[in-house]
Amino acid sequence: MKLFKMILLAATVSLSLIGSNALADTTNTPPTKPPTVLPPKLDLAKLPPELRALITDFIADRDHYLDKQKALLAKLQGATDEQRAIIRQQLQANREAFLEEAQSFRKEIKEQLAELKLKIHNEELNRLIDGSHDGGGHPHKGHN
Repeated sequence: MKLFKMILLAATVSLSLIGSNALADTTNTPPTKPPTVLPPKLDLAKLPPELRALITDFIADRDHYLDKQKALLAKLQGATDEQRAIIRQQLQANREAFLEEAQSFRKEIKEQLAELKLKIHNEELNRLIDGSHDGGGHPHKGHN
């Protein structure tokens, strides 16, 4: 049960980080320092090797994307209007590439969870996994 919660937590946190950090600056004003988002402490050693590798690769891709975006945003300061337009195009291209990678990551996570579900014969855990995909599950007693 703890393994499933850790997997679900890792996938949820990673996806929320994508949404909050993947937006490119489309205004003419110089950017402010982006907020620092610290990922939760996740013990990857407890996860299956395939899932651990997938999460580790995604974290590396995310960090690379954020570093590239930060470097481009730094170039915006003091740039001419023409340079700003080029940098914005680069920011947008980086964002689109990262979002494609993130979509691929989400698909792979879903596949990994489906494979994990097939390996696990615990009916309660399977019900929880199904409920997480539906966005709900069965109501608790007294909560119709």
